[in-house]
Amino acid sequence: MTDSAFDDQSFLGHLPEDVCSDTGDATSGSAPETPPPQALNRFNDADMLSEIPEEEDPLYPEILQPRQKAPSLKRPFPWFIDIFLYPLNRSGLINLAVTFGVPLALILLTLGCVMIAKAMPLLIFVAVPLAMGSAIVGLLMVLYLGWYITECVRSSSEGQIRTPDTIGQTPGIMELFALCFQVCLCAMVFLGMKWSFHATFMPPAWMTHVLDAILAFMLPITLLSVISLESIRGLNPLLNLKLIGNTFLPYCSVAIPLYLAHRALFMVCLGTLPSGINIMILVLCEVYGAMVSAHVLGRFAWKQQDKLFWE
Repeated sequence: MTDSAFDDQSFLGHLPEDVCSDTGDATSGSAPETPPPQALNRFNDADMLSEIPEEEDPLYPEILQPRQKAPSLKRPFPWFIDIFLYPLNRSGLINLAVTFGVPLALILLTLGCVMIAKAMPLLIFVAVPLAMGSAIVGLLMVLYLGWYITECVRSSSEGQIRTPDTIGQTPGIMELFALCFQVCLCAMVFLGMKWSFHATFMPPAWMTHVLDAILAFMLPITLLSVISLESIRGLNPLLNLKLIGNTFLPYCSVAIPLYLAHRALFMVCLGTLPSGINIMILVLCEVYGAMVSAHVLGRFAWKQQDKLFWE
C-alpha cells in the first residue's frame, strides 16, 4: 500500500516549470541563451620572453664583473714617516699596553711578594702560585703578540695603513700555538742552516757575512709565504725563489732596508747600552719594529699582488 502524498508522479506534477532564484516566482519563459565561449589566449616563447625585464639586476653581480683592486687609503704623512706611525692608533696602543703591561705587573707583584716574604714567610705560599701564573700569562701574551703581528701583515696586504682592530676576534689556544709553531719553525730553519754551516765547514769571515746576507734576504719572503698560506708549505725554497724572481727590484727595496734596520738596532742596543737595560730596550724596540716590519711586508704584498702567486 502506497501513500499518495509521497507518490513521485504527483510530486513532480506540482512542481513549477521554472523558478526564479532571485524572487522565487514561477516563470514559463524559455531559458536565456548562454554567451559563446571566448577564445583562450595562447602563449608562445616570444611572449614569455618579452615579459622579462631587460635591465634586471643579476643574482650574483660579482661573478659577471671582474675583480678590482681595493682602493688604497691615503696616508696623512709622507710614507717614510707614516710607516713608523703604523702602531700608533687605538688598537695598536691597546695591544702593546696589554701585551707588556699585564706580564710586567704580574712580575713586579711576584718580586714584591718574594721580598716581603723575608719578613713574612707565609707570603711564600702566595709568591709561588703568582710566579707560575705570571709565567703562563707571559707565554700567552707572547703567543698573542705573534698572532697579532701576522694579522698586521694580512691587514696591510689588504691596503690598510694602521694596525687592525681585533677586539671582536678571539683566537683559540690551538690556533695561537699552530701559528706560532709555523713562524718559529721558519726562524729555526734559518738559524739551523746558519749554525750547521758554521759548525761543519768553518768558513772564513767574508763567507760568513755572505751566508748571513743570503739568509736574511730570503727570510722576509719566506715569512710572507708562511703567513699567506697559513702552512709550512711556505718554506718551499723553489716557490720563494720564483716569487723573488717575479718581484726582484721591489723586493730588494723592502728586504735590504729591513735587514739593515734590525741589524743596526741590535748593534746599538747590545753594544752601547748598560747590560741591565739593554735587554728591555731591545725587546721594546724589536716588538715595535716587528709591527712596522709587518706593515712594510704587507704593503709589499698588496702592491705586488698581481705577481705573487702562492700556489
